[in-house]
Amino acid sequence: MAVKLADGKSVIALDITLSRVQEIAEEIARQTPGSYGIVLDETGQVIAHSDDVQLGKNYLEETGTFGAALADRLFHKGDRQFELDFKGQKYMVFAEKIGSDWLSVSLINTKVFYRPLMIIMSLLVLFTLLEAAVFVTVLYNQSAKNLAVASAEEAQSASRAKSRFLSRMSHEIRTPINAIIGLDSIALRDESISPSTREELNKIGASARHLLSIVNDILDMSRIESGRMELKEEVFSFREFLTQISIIVGGQCEKKGLRFVCDPVEPLDESYRGDNLKLKQVLINILGNSVKFTDAPGTITFTVERTACTDEKATLRFTMSDTGIGMDKEFLPKLFEAFSQEDTANTTRYGGSGLGMAITRSFVEMMGGEIGVESEKGVGSTFTVTVTLGRVQESEQQLAAEETAGREIALEGKHVLIAEDQEINAEVLTDLLELEGMSSEWAENGKLAVELFAQSEEGHFDAILMDMRMPVMDGLTATREIRKLTHPDAASIPIIALSANAFEEDVQQCLQAGMNEHLSKPVDVDRLKETLGRLLGLE
Repeated sequence: MAVKLADGKSVIALDITLSRVQEIAEEIARQTPGSYGIVLDETGQVIAHSDDVQLGKNYLEETGTFGAALADRLFHKGDRQFELDFKGQKYMVFAEKIGSDWLSVSLINTKVFYRPLMIIMSLLVLFTLLEAAVFVTVLYNQSAKNLAVASAEEAQSASRAKSRFLSRMSHEIRTPINAIIGLDSIALRDESISPSTREELNKIGASARHLLSIVNDILDMSRIESGRMELKEEVFSFREFLTQISIIVGGQCEKKGLRFVCDPVEPLDESYRGDNLKLKQVLINILGNSVKFTDAPGTITFTVERTACTDEKATLRFTMSDTGIGMDKEFLPKLFEAFSQEDTANTTRYGGSGLGMAITRSFVEMMGGEIGVESEKGVGSTFTVTVTLGRVQESEQQLAAEETAGREIALEGKHVLIAEDQEINAEVLTDLLELEGMSSEWAENGKLAVELFAQSEEGHFDAILMDMRMPVMDGLTATREIRKLTHPDAASIPIIALSANAFEEDVQQCLQAGMNEHLSKPVDVDRLKETLGRLLGLE
């Protein structure tokens, strides 16, 4: 699968191992009896099928068969999510494009109620091709000189193509993840489900969030390499910051039978100024690895202390120790390199993208800090992170405490317009909003969203949740059209981007088009509630 670059000579290609694709399709069928995983090319031919008897068949050339009925909906009617009834057997069908030509299709027997999420998770593995794909940059040049040194124009073209590719892949992967996490959250709220089903749903949710973390790692590395990653300077409660880390890591330790010790050494300020999200990601990356590579009974220790202080700045040192498997001293200089792993056997056992520590070091260096590690094989590891944060005046600390304490957001009775081309995502979002007492109307593309809003009475909609990529009219164009209407609410109604496009430039495009806020998929319900409450003045 290849994309030609703007210079007309260079290509970015995806090298796919078809045998592995077939293995994954077969794994899907084993996980859920009576269901299928299929990959079709643009002619209707079966590239992979969990029933290998079907390999090589062309469903578009068949008549009266199950494959022919499936191909009719997929190719002639263009459906991507539907229920297929064939000779008394009913299947839920989910199809996603791979590149521009192939279709990855899952068929779930409706008799199996909660298994669809597991099917879709397996298809995501196939869809992302993380196990079967290798990115290759092929540069075709006519002179020996160009073979030795790529021109600046070619490098920029490759960089732009890479950004477009990652942005596209981010959107395509996040869209089904959004449905999985949303459906999983809704299903878990059903108190009537059995303990075994609840356990399976929890595993599905954990797997979906792990896949999302891999996508986020890839995007973070892309932003770092391109220089688009920026630090935020915000006042945050340090006590709440440490509590959140302790809850996350402490829960991981409890599940694994490890002892977690959090030891903040006073004096520490109530609040600091800095990028708390990136600092939290740094610390959780390191502590998460400690949990991953430590077997029970073991201990994870997290210490924070102030090492220097002025009226305006404070230097904090975070120390994270574990009694895990440790590392050879010869490997330590390579630890913070991308995709660097000491033992491939451990990669299979413990998992991971190989990007976490490279991102961690980059974030620390962006904050002007330092990171160090000491480790001994079979004994454990100790990481130290030192960063300088801004100190906050007492009045600012009080304001920050008031903003985070006792926040209540009442959304009952609010009515929103959902612009979303994926029906399953719209259904998930509708259900989540209903749980908060809200109602909604759905428009399957930007043009319909503009028409629905234009025809509505003043005050009918309280907010608009707008996807960016939709057929007929995208979210950016739809937002501009809404803002130009003479409708009484056109200029003031909050428009929030709920998009799988998560790059910083995507955020800026949304704001420039007239949106009020950008939230990336999968939807974080708490953040959506906070955003709606803030924009509607309901806190």
